[in-house]
Amino acid sequence: MNSFIVQAVAEKVAALRARGLLQELSADEQTAYLRGRAERSETPMKALLRKAGTTSRVRRGDEMPEGWLSETPETREGEGG
Repeated sequence: MNSFIVQAVAEKVAALRARGLLQELSADEQTAYLRGRAERSETPMKALLRKAGTTSRVRRGDEMPEGWLSETPETREGEGG
């Protein structure tokens, strides 16, 4: 989950820079701008993250296929040649 969030933030910052919204700001001003945006939008994300990982129960449809952990690309059906 952490790497997903980092990637999403990096893409957002890159998009803002590409549009020229951050180019005229100093590094400190860019940080303040991005923090302000995060503070305005983080309430739904915090609620989502609070729920993440609170149960070890696997939901129906999220199960790993039988034997998946012991398979290798060479032994998977339809792969390896």
